[in-house]
Amino acid sequence: MMPRFTNVDHNPTRLPPVYEYFTHSILPLREVLNPFLPKIDQLEKCINIAKSECHFPSQHSFTREESASIYIYTMDWGTQRLYRVLNAAFWCFSSCSSSVKVVKQFLENISTFLMTETKHRKAISTYSNFPEENEVILPLGTRICVASDALDHVSLNVIHMREVIHDNDQNLASSFTKMNNNNTISSNEQLTFKVETYSNGDKYDISIRISSTSKW
Repeated sequence: MMPRFTNVDHNPTRLPPVYEYFTHSILPLREVLNPFLPKIDQLEKCINIAKSECHFPSQHSFTREESASIYIYTMDWGTQRLYRVLNAAFWCFSSCSSSVKVVKQFLENISTFLMTETKHRKAISTYSNFPEENEVILPLGTRICVASDALDHVSLNVIHMREVIHDNDQNLASSFTKMNNNNTISSNEQLTFKVETYSNGDKYDISIRISSTSKW
């Protein structure tokens, strides 16, 4: 099983904006990874493997280079895995799985399970080195908030998360609305988001619950 699913940095980090990638030209995989060749053992060999074994031709009109870039991200070799080095150096992708069977293999005696509703997720199992893991990645910069504490058990905490979407996006159609839980947002409550700004210009999001009636 891939440790990408549990590769979580618990230390809050302020990262600079990454808007430049919207207009950055697409480069060959070998050229992009050139700065990492001295840092990651066998990277040159794995680039060649990815180009040879990746899913191509692609039904999504990916080039071989694009398909290989996803494949090599999911490859696992040595201690300095590419995805671990990339996610430590830059804004990172978050790896999830849509398969309960896969998720169960990561659960220990005491675990926290994040059940996340997202709109901008990308299913990559077709392009992965491990298609059976049903991997879904959340793009860099994805913002999520706690929707409810769906289950609080002595050995397993299940937390319902939801992606924070822009005002001009369609609201997420929740698959958890029928859950009867005291911690979910009630009909007389509204969840809104506020952006706070530090003195140095950095920004962060906070969620606020607003109740239409007051109970004391």
